[in-house]
Amino acid sequence: MNLTTQETSAGVETLAERLQAHAAADPRGDAFIHLKDGETESRRMSWHQLDLGARSVAARLVGRHAPGERALLLYRAGLDFVVAFLGCLYARVIPVAAPADMLGRRGRTLAHLLAVFHDAKPSVVLSTGELLATIAGLAGHAPGLLDIAQLDTTTIEPETGAGWRPGHEAAGGIAYLQYSSGSTAAPKGVAIGQYQLVNMLDMLTQAYGYDSRSSFVCWMPHYHDYGLVQGLLHPIHAGIPCIVMSPVSFVQRPVRWLAALTRHRATHSAGPNFAYDQCLRKVTQEQCVGLDLSAWRMAASGAEPIRQGTVWAFAEKFAPFGFRGDSFYPSYGLAEATLIVSGPKRVATPPFLPLRAGALERGRVEIAGEGEAGVRHIAGCGAAGAGVVIRIVNPDSRTAAAPGEVGEVWAASKALALGYWQRPEETRDIFDARIADTGEGPFLRTGDLGFLEDGELYIVGRRKDLIILSGANHHPEEIEWTVEGSHPQVRQGSAAAFTIDDDDGSHLVVLVEVSPSRVADPADRSAVIRSIRKAIALEHGLQVDRLILLGPGAVEKTTSGKIQRAACRAALLAGRLSVLQEG
Repeated sequence: MNLTTQETSAGVETLAERLQAHAAADPRGDAFIHLKDGETESRRMSWHQLDLGARSVAARLVGRHAPGERALLLYRAGLDFVVAFLGCLYARVIPVAAPADMLGRRGRTLAHLLAVFHDAKPSVVLSTGELLATIAGLAGHAPGLLDIAQLDTTTIEPETGAGWRPGHEAAGGIAYLQYSSGSTAAPKGVAIGQYQLVNMLDMLTQAYGYDSRSSFVCWMPHYHDYGLVQGLLHPIHAGIPCIVMSPVSFVQRPVRWLAALTRHRATHSAGPNFAYDQCLRKVTQEQCVGLDLSAWRMAASGAEPIRQGTVWAFAEKFAPFGFRGDSFYPSYGLAEATLIVSGPKRVATPPFLPLRAGALERGRVEIAGEGEAGVRHIAGCGAAGAGVVIRIVNPDSRTAAAPGEVGEVWAASKALALGYWQRPEETRDIFDARIADTGEGPFLRTGDLGFLEDGELYIVGRRKDLIILSGANHHPEEIEWTVEGSHPQVRQGSAAAFTIDDDDGSHLVVLVEVSPSRVADPADRSAVIRSIRKAIALEHGLQVDRLILLGPGAVEKTTSGKIQRAACRAALLAGRLSVLQEG
């Protein structure tokens, strides 16, 4: 697939054109409501105001920045981001959202921002005065970022856009670039097309049962594909009100999410498994008083493994307050698919298959008997979305997996992203895959492992090494680099980070080689362990579930010295590692 020869459809109405239609048909209707602390309404925006704000931003961009140039969007959660994003679409400038909440602390957020900046090569930064001042204060740590144009969109008068009219958008153009929220090393920008975006938004409408009476509560980050596409863009496409709060407001007090659903009688909302887990652990019975979740008919769950215990416990805990178990909608997707691959089927409760864990490690699907030990309950993530074709493929031979075999999930649809920004070889490898023995394709290789059972997609793990914890992506190389610099007795290039999944969740494991002669005393080894744990917590905000010290040569590597994380995981589970100390 080529980013310059994109599939188009003359009859497709773009997202920007859909917004203009809403503004004309229902100018005073609510488009967005912002809860500044997760509780207090601070701003309400009608369809007319949203359209006018987007026109005002576009009017400042057109003539200064050519169609196809990139704009880096740095905003805290709220409506300023939405207006700026839509303004870019109106001006045919490609928006690139990046996290901004932690910029003042430098570290990982700034490193990620600079990596995105150097990859996307934007010609302008759109932000607020406060954040632009923060960037200026980091001048010595942000080379190049201050050398391009800056626009504080909060200072633009709405009247600026009153006389400006957007031109006709090319449905085949790029809508925006989506960068992974968890990558700081060589991030890849996923190019989402105008046509593909509209196809995905149509798919969401069909999959989740939106209608004119629906409303959505969104707390997910706007720079993550889940929060952006399902949380913000789909309500615009569907013409329904969206109630917005920041991720920080949710994490601080998860009951705010449930209270917003109650207060606004919202019908739809979504979050990763950890969000429902947070409600289980942190929402007290006293806080539940007054909750009414009876209007909530679609509680989507995706972006990370879905746990049976979480789903069942959440349904049980909040049933007295109107929540229905059949409101849960597990799904599966990824940014390269624009959002979802498999969508929900409405059932009494989401299906979970009891599978033998040992067989899964060998790539086999074996149903466990009642009371059997060593069982993993794998969630069904719905059937293929409208117009989506799913194949389970042996990732090595690239032939179709046999029944009962786990394979890589391959997908094809009209909503797939166009490819990776300025990475033609990787685009061909990932987005233009074909089944070797039949030639069927092209398919997107997702890198995730799973199987189909009665048309339902089950995800059992990842072929790629990406670590997903608490809704955030972490690249194992970055954790391993942190480990190598945490203590002088850690052997360079000899740490392995990966996760082990069970019914209780994903558990972060780190294997580390040290020199036994240098840390012969258990107290010395404990000091190494403390240093490693502290470094990972400070740099990545993660708690290591199992940290294991090993002797030289114990960490599995290729002949060229690359860490073999899957082999390390297999060796640990099989008890083949000679452990010096665990802590």
